[in-house]
Order: sequence, then C-alpha cells, then structure tokens
Amino acid sequence: MYACIFATFDFINGVLFFNENHFILQNQILILWIIKIKIQMKTLIISILLFFILFACKPSASKNMSGSIEKVTMAPDWLVGFWKRNNDEPGKETYEQWSKVNDSIYTGIGFTMQQKDTIWKEVIVLSYKDTVWSYNVNASGNTDPVSFVFTNQTDTSFTCENAQNEFPKKISYRISGDQLKANISGGGQEVDFIFAKHH
Repeated sequence: MYACIFATFDFINGVLFFNENHFILQNQILILWIIKIKIQMKTLIISILLFFILFACKPSASKNMSGSIEKVTMAPDWLVGFWKRNNDEPGKETYEQWSKVNDSIYTGIGFTMQQKDTIWKEVIVLSYKDTVWSYNVNASGNTDPVSFVFTNQTDTSFTCENAQNEFPKKISYRISGDQLKANISGGGQEVDFIFAKHH
C-alpha cells in the first residue's frame, strides 16, 4: 500500500516537473523571440539614425565653393508623403515614405513586406550641395551608402546616375497626376515602380 502511495507521489512530481520545465522552455523561447525582434528593430533604428546624421546635419542653405550662401533650386517637394507601390509582385507590398528635413535635405525610407515580414529595406537621403543634388542610398546588405548625382531635373522629375555602380546605374522619379513613378536601370536591366499615395 505504501509503495503504491509513494509511486503515485513520484508520478505526480514527475508530471509537475515536466509541466514546469515545459513552461520554462516556452518562456525561454518567447523571451529569445522578443530579444530577436528588439535587436532587429534596434539595428534598423541605429542604421537610420547614423545614416541620417551623415547627411542631415547640415544647414538648410548650403555654401558654394567660394563660401557664399547659394539658393536651393527645384526642391522636390512633390516627393513628400507615404507611397504604396501599385505594380508589385503578387504577395509583396512595397512602400516609400518621404519627408522634408529642410530646403536642401529630404529623407526616404523604402521597404518591401511579404507575409508580414520585411524582406527588403533602404534608407535614402537627397542632399543639395555646391549647386548639385545627390541621391544617397543605403540598401539592405550594403555596408556603405551609394551616391547618385542628379544629371537631369525639372519641377516634377529628376534623374540621377552612378556609372560605377553595378545596378542600378540610373534612377529616375517623376510625379504624374496622383502617381509617383520611378525607374531603375543599368546593365541591360530595367524595373518600373508605380506608387500611389497611401493613407
């Protein structure tokens, strides 16, 4: 009889021990998942801040080679807003968020979502210096930003190029009605992007 009672207690203790360890294991997995998400978000925020500091810590009016204040020409205010790509691949959603820091600096963040996961992202800074606009982008997988120099610009469009970059070598943006249209090309490849304002 006593042996039966002790065996029962041992069984109950075993079940409690298993459940307790299973609960601890689940908690550890949850904690590791939360830590992973926090690290990813922290890395993205730090990357954006560092990239922003590199290009954004400048006065709203830049100086030319002689040291005099120069007037910013054709600032691309039409870029500003939150845009969603309309011609995306099935199952993907691509967005661009553009903001104006001052007359000579604009910042953009582009990212693509697939099943609630961010599969691609980039941080962009448009900066005006020495009478020239440049498009500086740091995309996923790149350690350093790549700069493209404006080669053509109107009140509603711009084209920038970097012949040394593998792909793209040319980037163009233009506003057409309520749509933002972009194109990247180079090395025989070409991709069109059509965005609409996302609310």
